[in-house]
Amino acid sequence: MSAVRKMWRTVIAMVLACTALPTVCHSAIAQLPSCLVPPEQADNNPLIAWVEVRIDSHGNFYAPWVSDVINWTALETYGVPVWARRFGPGVAGSWGVDYYTTAALEQKICAKGKQIIVQERSDFRGVKPKPYTLVRELQTVANTSDQQLYFLSSVGADTDFVLRGFVGGGWSSTSNEFRLPRAGDDLVPVHRFFGVVGTGTPSHLYTADEVEVANLRSMAVAGGKLSYDGIVFMAPKAIATSDGVWTCSSADYAPVRRLYMSSKKPDAPARYRYVADESITMRMRAAGWQDQGAAFCALRD
Repeated sequence: MSAVRKMWRTVIAMVLACTALPTVCHSAIAQLPSCLVPPEQADNNPLIAWVEVRIDSHGNFYAPWVSDVINWTALETYGVPVWARRFGPGVAGSWGVDYYTTAALEQKICAKGKQIIVQERSDFRGVKPKPYTLVRELQTVANTSDQQLYFLSSVGADTDFVLRGFVGGGWSSTSNEFRLPRAGDDLVPVHRFFGVVGTGTPSHLYTADEVEVANLRSMAVAGGKLSYDGIVFMAPKAIATSDGVWTCSSADYAPVRRLYMSSKKPDAPARYRYVADESITMRMRAAGWQDQGAAFCALRD
């Protein structure tokens, strides 16, 4: 049996086991579509029996606007809603991809007796489905720490777009990353705001606080430094206790703290960083960053 087939059978077995016995499984498991199958196990009538999706570098499901696969049915045929849409320039011209949630694929595809196949015609060959979404951090390559800015994304197209230099050079990945569950009753939208330094270098603020979102959006309309980027991912909500301690709804989750550094220049926005690792948080505090509490939660490592 090939290694790929073994992997697929293991993933599917985990999904089925957790569906039957959810109390013995980690909350991140069982969040892959139940009708996910390897290509060699697909139905013999692919024209009507299966759909194609791909996996990006963060573990998300997506489909390109133009596919080179002949015998597949577009997800739009089944009314699968698009979670995020990304487009931009590429080596061979423009490109575009649509992203889909596990819940939508389960309800619109699996519930109708269809099958989902992950094709290897991806820019991320060898990346297998994950039972969670990965949020990666990028940072600017700065001469001094007070010039360094941070960017988070749970979408591979965004990360790839930045690292390939389409928003300016000087970005690199960091070791600060965290995982988000694909599904759950306690997931809330995380919004992103964007500020621009005089040189064009971006600064980003992320928040799941709807009151803060409303206030920042009204400020943006009034000519503030931050503009609204929309909802960028879903994450477990952080909960503030009466004594100021931040917690999460499950022991499987850990708070992701928002660290803040005010700008030393009048034409530059403040800087923010989002960290689930307590050791990084302590180093940032020691360097003068202000801990503003938890912005949301992520899966505990």
